[in-house]
Amino acid sequence: MNTEELLSLTMWIDEEITTPQIAALYSRLADAIQNNANGSPQAYSQQRDELIEILRNVNVFRLSQAQREFVEKLQLWQHVGAVGVAELEGNLYKNSLDVATAAENVRKIASDIQSAVDRSNQIRGSLKGLVEIARDPSDQILIRVVFDGAASIDDLVGLKKWTAEWHDIGRGLAMAVGAAPEDIRVVGANKGSLVIVLATVYGIAQVVATVLLKSLEVAEKVLNLQKMGQEVKNLGLTNTKLEKEILASTEAERKAGIEAISRDVTVELSVTRQLDGEQQSTLENSVKKLISFIEKGGQVDLVLPVESKDEGKAEELSSDGQKIRRLRDDVQRIRAIESEMKMLDHDSEKDS
Repeated sequence: MNTEELLSLTMWIDEEITTPQIAALYSRLADAIQNNANGSPQAYSQQRDELIEILRNVNVFRLSQAQREFVEKLQLWQHVGAVGVAELEGNLYKNSLDVATAAENVRKIASDIQSAVDRSNQIRGSLKGLVEIARDPSDQILIRVVFDGAASIDDLVGLKKWTAEWHDIGRGLAMAVGAAPEDIRVVGANKGSLVIVLATVYGIAQVVATVLLKSLEVAEKVLNLQKMGQEVKNLGLTNTKLEKEILASTEAERKAGIEAISRDVTVELSVTRQLDGEQQSTLENSVKKLISFIEKGGQVDLVLPVESKDEGKAEELSSDGQKIRRLRDDVQRIRAIESEMKMLDHDSEKDS
């Protein structure tokens, strides 16, 4: 995660965690539960419901994957959003007969959140004046490419192969939106699994977002079918015909979905930009290679600057702003589906 992305994260924490006073709301709930444990007739449903409503409104899908991992290290992720609601409700239900323990657990969460906020403020203070955040996302949008799984780079042969693949991907996407391959710049790299950070223009980023979104929608359908097949298998039926039919449907759905992505993206851009034959062919090849990279375990994450609510309103007033808003919405939907798929995958592992 680069310094600009880190500074944007501290802005997100300030807007989504500090301003709604989430740590204080947890503390108030803990006090109300403690009073109940001490024999006071005071109920705590009002404090609980108020906190749950605020937690549900925390927009965790604005975070990039790297930002989310940092939030997890701050011990903050599990206490906010839908995950935080589930944690809170589980704690209150599990300790419904031991309200003193429930109060202690809630107070510990309040302390964790305040600690995360304090550390975020320290980071923001250290970066203030040293790092500038780009206010026009159409000027530079970051794409983090992680070479992992079967798409990992272990030697120079792998480096040569995937460099050529990403050159073709970038060339086709750039041609389709009237840009040049040089408009995709390498601006960083990280250790561990090889990670390359690319900076590009809005048009290219939007095509990447569309491909990612459609790919995830297909993957989600496939995962749901796989889960259904596992549930049928767990029934232990002597007639395995239904299980085999679901398995066949799963593979057919995946193939049809992947083929449709390349076709649909090409057709959509052909209508809006009137692509010629070469551009259509090059774009279709790029999309297929991008999908192949993802299917082999590679990861592609779009990193957008975290905008304030005032900036969000301003985006809606201009045509360029509306394009950026669409990109933001697509990226948030991508992360929502990724989150849903992780839960589905976790449930499938428990069932198997």
